[in-house]
Amino acid sequence: MPAAGEGTTRTVDLPAGFDGYVDVLVREGGVGLWIAERCSPDCPGAGTDAMATDLPYAAPNRPKTYRTSTGRIENPTDHSVDLDLRVTHGDDRVLAATYRLPANGRVILPDLTATAGEYDVRADVAGGGTERSLWSVPPDHAYPELHVRVDPGGDPVVGCRETGGTGSVSLRNDDAVERDVAVRLERDGQTVASDERSIPAGADSEFAYEFPVGDREWAVEIPPKADSAPAVADGLVYVAADAGVSAVTTDGDPRWRTTCSRPRFTDPSKSSPAVADGRVYVGCQDGALYALDGA
Repeated sequence: MPAAGEGTTRTVDLPAGFDGYVDVLVREGGVGLWIAERCSPDCPGAGTDAMATDLPYAAPNRPKTYRTSTGRIENPTDHSVDLDLRVTHGDDRVLAATYRLPANGRVILPDLTATAGEYDVRADVAGGGTERSLWSVPPDHAYPELHVRVDPGGDPVVGCRETGGTGSVSLRNDDAVERDVAVRLERDGQTVASDERSIPAGADSEFAYEFPVGDREWAVEIPPKADSAPAVADGLVYVAADAGVSAVTTDGDPRWRTTCSRPRFTDPSKSSPAVADGRVYVGCQDGALYALDGA
């Protein structure tokens, strides 16, 4: 943390008609600034080649959200990036725009969708990586939000997938006597950090922790709407998605892809594949059970 009395100066160029926020952050290594711009997809200074439906998106005869969802696009790195964001709902294109994000820049889309359902999201960073994800918007969530950020390696991250694994909890003892405190943090029912300490009367104490986060070894693009659990056998991973099954090696190399034989049934398979004796068994939305050669 910066010492008392330290500060920082930064010149920020804001476009005419800027509508947003300038946030000041005190963090390890000094004081930083976030520039958060509220905008539609083609707002000045943020969007180029913007194409979208009228926002907020509202599909006829579909469940509505309790509150209009928002989008948040963040670049916490120390250099500017161009991020292309595509959001689709079935055959509808909700958003397709490229945003130029300055270092420590953020774009807020205040009105993105008013329709509950599942959305396909694809984020591409120019000169970096690509991520494709499924964004579920429930009808009863008070503040549904699509969160996209750029990690230090230049790859986009959609949603809340962890990339750091560190944090802290501030504790304060407002009593007139010293107190013994036990802190335990759990994730998925497992204790991942714990500590016991004494906090003097009227004092503060900070509990720093680190969540174990596995490194991603590979990612491979498959059809959207993969709502089932994969099956692994004989060095291959089988996953049902978009009315068919994809096979990928455990090293991340695509092997094959097949679809249900009746093409008018285009809904995704909700069935998790099962493997036995070299065959892959999966049920499809056309009401049939398929046995596939797993090789």
